Amino acid sequence: MANDPHGLGAAYGRLGSGGRKAGKASTAAVGVLLRDGEVVECVVQGQIYGANAVAVLTNARLLIVNDREFKPDIIDIALDPSVTVQGWQDDRTASLLIQQGASSAQLERIADRALAMELAQRIRARAV
Repeated sequence: MANDPHGLGAAYGRLGSGGRKAGKASTAAVGVLLRDGEVVECVVQGQIYGANAVAVLTNARLLIVNDREFKPDIIDIALDPSVTVQGWQDDRTASLLIQQGASSAQLERIADRALAMELAQRIRARAV
């Protein structure tokens, strides 16, 4: 049995093979950043600030981490009524723009479009 108290492995396993490969380093970093009692609900892989990244929705927050060498970018968003999410897709990829007040994060080149839509719906449902 794997040591996965947050359920990160199960959510990560829903990504396509390309997403799992591109998101491996970011997902490892997320594993270190998760707090006791946090449970992962959804994982999406894309790019942020030009580097491969994952967005991880937990029961407590949205965590976006990229694989920038030596100092990854970490965006921690508490889900409250001030959070908005917009999504775009074409026939190959999707993008999500998550905003909270004056802060924003745009996750681009998401290959698993269905997971991107699921993440957007989950954020909208929780940000009320």
